[in-house]
Amino acid sequence: MADNNEPSAELEELKTGLAPWRQGDFTISTGEFPVAFLNENNVIEAGWDTVQGLVVVSQTCDIVNAVDLDDVVVVAPIVEVTDGLLEAIKFGTTTVGAVIENAILPTDVADLRYLATIRKSSLVKMERKEGFNSERTRDVFVNALERRYGRFAFPDALSDGPVITIRNRAKSLRKKNSPKANVYKSLRSIRLAADPDFDTPGAKIQFLLVLNDLPHVFAESKDIIVELESQEQADRFNWPATFEKHSPLFRVVTMDSLSAREWDNSRHVDLDFISWRNEA
Repeated sequence: MADNNEPSAELEELKTGLAPWRQGDFTISTGEFPVAFLNENNVIEAGWDTVQGLVVVSQTCDIVNAVDLDDVVVVAPIVEVTDGLLEAIKFGTTTVGAVIENAILPTDVADLRYLATIRKSSLVKMERKEGFNSERTRDVFVNALERRYGRFAFPDALSDGPVITIRNRAKSLRKKNSPKANVYKSLRSIRLAADPDFDTPGAKIQFLLVLNDLPHVFAESKDIIVELESQEQADRFNWPATFEKHSPLFRVVTMDSLSAREWDNSRHVDLDFISWRNEA
């Protein structure tokens, strides 16, 4: 008699079918996406939207592992968007979608406003299409998911003043070719650090200005500091009384000079659209 703890033949077959799938892979084997809506009797019903296909947003480790035949993966619909919305998605000025490198149409994107689950046993019956050609491009997709569903929420006092001031400044310069625009194009990211943490009244706050790797640095460190300090004088910057400014408030760093502790104790300011990855 077979040991009950041994995997069934069906489960092993399912795992074999799942093995090639990766986060960001997609299928056009179906053109429908399930939706729920409230009917005229205030009863929730299920329906179907017409879409270009489905893209898997579950992490790869969750896709390929299966403990029973009812396991599911999370998918998002693939939809066609306008050129204007596509540009906004590529630059990260909206989190409603994510680019799929190998999409069938250049204007096809993952619509991150909607998610659904399907059984893995159904997924393996669909034709898999590789979503990305490298881990580097797949990381852009992963970052889009993180921005949509996992962003750290800064305290309102910081978000409504200093953070939004710098974000708006960077956004206003992203398409320009000027020394000030080059400041933001030189930054891989901006991270906000709090000592000891963001929950402590009187915590000291510092902006960590993380440079791109060469050759994607277009401004001197001193010019970067001058530009950010100019924003400190803006009316909307409005430093909150609940926090103190670290001295210095702005510090230019590199990925090599930033310590693991500093990375762990800081949070990313959502300026992904200025990343050199979108300028290459």
